[in-house]
Amino acid sequence: MRKGSRHSQSSLRRMRHPRGPKRDPLERFNEKVDRNGPTIRPELGSCHIWTGKLRRGQFRYGQFYFRGRWVEAHRFIFEHVNGTLPQGQCALHHCDNPPCVNEAHLFAGSRRDNALDMIQKGRHRPGRGERQRDAKLSYEMADTIRWSHRIGGVSIKTLARWYEVGETTIARVVHNETWVLPKAA
Repeated sequence: MRKGSRHSQSSLRRMRHPRGPKRDPLERFNEKVDRNGPTIRPELGSCHIWTGKLRRGQFRYGQFYFRGRWVEAHRFIFEHVNGTLPQGQCALHHCDNPPCVNEAHLFAGSRRDNALDMIQKGRHRPGRGERQRDAKLSYEMADTIRWSHRIGGVSIKTLARWYEVGETTIARVVHNETWVLPKAA
C-alpha cells in the first residue's frame, strides 16, 4: 500500500487500467472450438472439438467459464441453442466423443437415458474385480490368497483377518467364484 492510501497496489493498478468491455460469451466460446474434428460416426458428420480447458478424470469433457463458474462446454452450447435444460436433464452425445461440442451431435436426456444409451452402444463395462470403485483386493492379491490357502495351508479365517475382508470373500476367492481373471476370447 502507498503511504496514506486506503488502496492496495493491485487495486490502484486496476483503477488505472480497468478491464476492457465484457466480451460476448458465444464469441469467447467459439475461439476454443476446432470445427475440423474427427468423424466418429459418418452419418453425423465431423465433431467440433473443444480445445479449451478439459475436466480431469476418465471422461475429458470441455469446461467453459460462464457467469462466474465453470460449466460443461457441451451443456453450455446445447442450452444456448435449445434453451435451458430442465432439472435432472443432461446434454448427451450421439457421437460418444466427450470433447465434442457440435450442436447436431447433442440431445437432451436423463441420467437413465445416458446409461441405456451406453449399454445399447456396447460401452458398458461392469465393475468387476479391480475396476470396482471400492475394491479391497487385486488380482495379484487373489492369486496370493489362493496359493497361501492351497500350498501354505493358511486358513480362510486367518486370510480374512490378514486382508481385512470377510471370510465369505476369501472363501469365494479360494473356490474361484470371484477374482478370477476373464479368459481372452
